[in-house]
Amino acid sequence: MKIVIPSQTYKLWQEELYVITRNVTGINKGIIVKSKEIAEKFLPDIKELRNEINYGKGYIQFSNIPIDKTIPSVPTDGTVSKEKGIISELSILGVSNALGFNPFSYKEEKNGALVHEIVPVKSKENIPSSNGTVEFDYHTDAAYLNRNIRPHTLSLVCLTDKYKTGTRLASLSEALEKISKDEIDILMSKLYIHTAPATFNVNFEKTKTSVLDRIDGIYEMKVAFHNTAGINEKAQKALSSLHDAIDSVVFTHEWQPGNLIIFNNLRCVHGRGEVKGERWLQRCYGSSIIPTATVLELTC
Repeated sequence: MKIVIPSQTYKLWQEELYVITRNVTGINKGIIVKSKEIAEKFLPDIKELRNEINYGKGYIQFSNIPIDKTIPSVPTDGTVSKEKGIISELSILGVSNALGFNPFSYKEEKNGALVHEIVPVKSKENIPSSNGTVEFDYHTDAAYLNRNIRPHTLSLVCLTDKYKTGTRLASLSEALEKISKDEIDILMSKLYIHTAPATFNVNFEKTKTSVLDRIDGIYEMKVAFHNTAGINEKAQKALSSLHDAIDSVVFTHEWQPGNLIIFNNLRCVHGRGEVKGERWLQRCYGSSIIPTATVLELTC
């Protein structure tokens, strides 16, 4: 589903966000709720949007979502510049919350920030992660965690993508039409080792579980193809078949400033090619269970 926000709506939305940032220096639950209320005023048919995320293909592509009037240089250390305001942050948090998903974070990832800077970071270029430049294979975020504390949605907003790296996105429901019932059954078995992503600073780095689950009759997925491996040949072959199926249905979203994608992290996978040149996205996690603005501590 594609939604284009009209220019006049953009201006009104952006100005309302600037109003609530007066005398505000950081992000907290209160300002997220205000951002949500503003987003609800300007988004079309929120019920339809929620249904698309939960029961449709699982993703929505927005154009012309408000971002800051001035965008500073891309931060090469992965931390946001003090020169930047928080308008894009409030847009991504507000849209996520308006669609029924509470923004949250992990203490062990990016120091608990509710909004992540997705930029190439010096010294991490060759690591397949959100801060690397090498190709990043298909994955769902935090695949190694239990369902109740995994992100139910991811939201990404673009500040700049000079050389059009793009984000690859695929719906699980479409991919599963390309593989056999036997392969689906194998993928639903606890025959896979999942390793924590490079951005997480945790002690329990690996878990053994399935790649697919079926919740209330709907298939869900937890996988990171660079960090997930079958424990035997049959399991690995089924995983390869799933990858091939995703290849056959994936599309690439080429970013423009103000683009925002929100997708179901349980029912979609995403990835990207090699990053060349300046690229700055921001990301937030959403949950239908975890309260807004929670910073989870995984090592408790």
